[in-house]
Amino acid sequence: MSNENIRIFREKLNPPVARNPAESYLEPMEIETAFVCVFCFQVNDTLVDASGGPEQEYSEDCQVCCRPNYLRVSVHPSLREAHIEASIP
Repeated sequence: MSNENIRIFREKLNPPVARNPAESYLEPMEIETAFVCVFCFQVNDTLVDASGGPEQEYSEDCQVCCRPNYLRVSVHPSLREAHIEASIP
């Protein structure tokens, strides 16, 4: 076996490890965004779970008046953005 073949064999057995472990992190699953309450018109900061899919629907209470808002969420994971439309449940 030539030295080149031995080197290739060793590289396959022991693949190089990333120098900085932070370089191999997973994409964030939460996207920070906001919606306007349909009752009191206050802006509510919220986190959208991108693992829930590109189209989501759920209810979230306003942080100011505590009334429920029905949210339709469109997630764009490649852009790390989410668009929220709030309505009355």
